[in-house]
Amino acid sequence: MAESVTKRWVGIDALRGLAVIFMLSQHMIYWICSEVHSSLLIQALGAMGGLAAPLFILLAGIGVEMAERRHQNLNRLLAGRGIMIMGF
Repeated sequence: MAESVTKRWVGIDALRGLAVIFMLSQHMIYWICSEVHSSLLIQALGAMGGLAAPLFILLAGIGVEMAERRHQNLNRLLAGRGIMIMGF
């Protein structure tokens, strides 16, 4: 019985990375450039950073749903990954 192997969606990983970059840029702007908040560019970057957390959570949920379709025992897989991350 041949099992179909689904490829990883690189776009989801790319969007997740973009969300992290937006979050980092927002924090850097407000920590370092607090005196130039009136600039339109700074406000636009801050707004994109404000959308970073909801975007990241949405993409994490999509990733878990896709993982559930690919793996038999998802609870064990996620627990193992969590333990590995805490170990690092």
